Parts: sequence; C-alpha cells; structure tokens
Amino acid sequence: MAALQTMHSECVRAVFFLHFVGGGWLLQAPEHAWVTSSNLHSVLHWSPVTPEGGADISYLVQYTIADEVGDEMVEWRNVSSCSSVRTTECNISFEARPYIHVTFRVRAQMENQTSPWSQTKPFNARLETELNPPNFTLSAENPNSLVVVMEPDTRLRKAFGVLLKYRVQIKKENGMLTHLSNESSSAIFQSLQGGVKYCVQVQYVLEHRLGKISEKQCAVVKEAESDKIIRIVWMSSLLVIVFGALVVGIIFLVYRNYNKLKGALRPAMQWPEYLEELLFRDTFTQVAQLPSSNVTCEETSHISLILTDAESVQSVGASSAQS
Repeated sequence: MAALQTMHSECVRAVFFLHFVGGGWLLQAPEHAWVTSSNLHSVLHWSPVTPEGGADISYLVQYTIADEVGDEMVEWRNVSSCSSVRTTECNISFEARPYIHVTFRVRAQMENQTSPWSQTKPFNARLETELNPPNFTLSAENPNSLVVVMEPDTRLRKAFGVLLKYRVQIKKENGMLTHLSNESSSAIFQSLQGGVKYCVQVQYVLEHRLGKISEKQCAVVKEAESDKIIRIVWMSSLLVIVFGALVVGIIFLVYRNYNKLKGALRPAMQWPEYLEELLFRDTFTQVAQLPSSNVTCEETSHISLILTDAESVQSVGASSAQS
C-alpha cells in the first residue's frame, strides 16, 4: 500500500513537472476574451499571445451551453471552425444561437505547449446582439403617397420571423415628425402633400427592443393632376389681381399729379444761341433800322407780330419807306 502511495505521488510530481517545468503552461493565457454581435453575426475576440522568439501561435476555441444563467457548465465542445486558428477572432454565429446562453473559452497553443483558458461570461444573442438599421427603398410613383419597402436581414428574419418588426418615421425635409408607425413588412403613407420632399428613417423593433435608426432617405411626393390644376388656377388668379392693382395704382397717381406731369413732359422750348443767331439775326437788324418817329402804335403792333417771319419784316420796312 505504501508503495502504491509513493507511485501515485511520483506520478503527480511528474505531471506537475511536465506542465509547469516542461512547458505545458509556460504560455500566457489570452486576455480580455469578449463577444461582439450585430444582427446575430457574432464574433469572439481575444488579445494576442506573444511568446519569446516569435514562434507561431494557434488558438483553440470551445463553448458550452446552459438553459439558464448560473447552471453548471461541464460539457465543453470545440468550435469546428476555430480548432486551430491563428487569428485573434472566431466566428461563433452558429454556436451562439438566439434562445440559449452560451459561454466560450479560448487558449493559446504552440507545439506541445498550451496556455490556461480565458473565458467569457454567458452570452445570449437574442438579448445582446445589436440591431443595426435595415435596408429599405422608397417609391413615390403614386400621387400623394409614399411606399417604404423593407429589406430585412436574412439572419434576423430566419431567427425571429413575425416577431421582427419595423418602426418607420416620416417627416418633411427639415420639418417635424408627421408619421410614426410599427410595421411588419412594407409601409404605405397616403394623403401626403404633393410636390414636397419627405424623408424616412427606419429601425428594427424586436420584443420591445429598438435597434439603431437608419440614415435618412428622401423623395419628392408626386403631385395629383387635380391639385396641379388648382395650384395653376390659384397662381394665375393671384397674378391677375396683382397686375390689376398695379394698373389701378398707376392710373390714380397720374390723375392726382396730372398738372405736374404735364409740365414735366412739355418743357418751354429754348433755342441754342447759335440757332438764334442764324435764324433771327437779319430780323433784329432790320427792325433796329426803322425810324422810331414814324412808327405808330398800329405799326409797332404789326412789327411785333411779324418778328417770327423775316420776309414780312422786309415788306413792312419797304412800305414804311414809301410812306
């Protein structure tokens, strides 16, 4: 019996020597193992292990499943796609199914050496995956309406089915929110104002969880023909009223300021000096040569009347000389 106990002690010492002295746990464990998940696309990450000498390192990833958080997790299984991976991440989307809690662990290995395990906390994809915005398209072919066509993520639609819904927000460009609705597929908004640009944003809704909201997509709503005719008639009537008011105002101003306008538009005629000298020089000379003693009042009046006619002045001068 004593011999058996001695043998057992030697075996334990040998195992201890192989692991800690022979190189089994000389590798450092990967640190900060964590899971990121977006629309059920889940990835396990960890910090790299850098051994002395720069030797190649590979990693082994395992997982275990429990129905509820806190249950004992004893059965570990290899992640098939990450049994000997050389990167510091592993796609675990298949293992991290939506309705179960999964814990992952990873260790480094190099030839016959392995590191201790680095373990994550239990992960539930249904509760922890980020809901990134869905893709969607807008259709404004029908008058005064806008159709929003959803393009759901394949993973989310397959996993959650009818539980996956959409919250649609619509508003005028740079305006306030006009419509807000939860839809299971496409959405149709009617009775919108034609000729106006509306913008739409969409986000997932999953069991009272709201996903990230999308970027704005905008479209101009088509105007109905009846609305277009009404708008043209209204604008034409407005132009006629404005033009009529303008004409009436002009007529009123002309009537109130008629005398001023008449004087401004018909100024007294003024001859340039060189034209006066050319036209009236001979007339003024002949009138000045007439004897003042022989000019009666009647003749003087005749002379004043004929100042604008040079030939008449000459005839008057000749008749005065004869008398």
